[in-house]
Amino acid sequence: FARVNDVANYYSDNLKSVNSNPATLTAGIMESVLDGYNPNRGLELSSNFKSVTSDSLLFRIGSEFPQGDELLTIIVSPSIDSFPDACVISDPQEARLCK
Repeated sequence: FARVNDVANYYSDNLKSVNSNPATLTAGIMESVLDGYNPNRGLELSSNFKSVTSDSLLFRIGSEFPQGDELLTIIVSPSIDSFPDACVISDPQEARLCK
């Protein structure tokens, strides 16, 4: 995590560059509005990136993501017989039913 600031600065600077292009900025504003966000969201993201620290990232990961034992491994195979005792699904939404 020593490079979190470098990555945050890279994305922040890149976003500033993208926002200087009127066509890209307009597309970003439209996407924000269609997704239900404030139209100014794209302009505010640059400062949001700058506020990311190793501690804030670790906190977010720990509070928002499931623990490792709660995660599923999904394997795609041409044959349902390839993995005995596997929870076989045909639609990705069915994965939440696997235990």
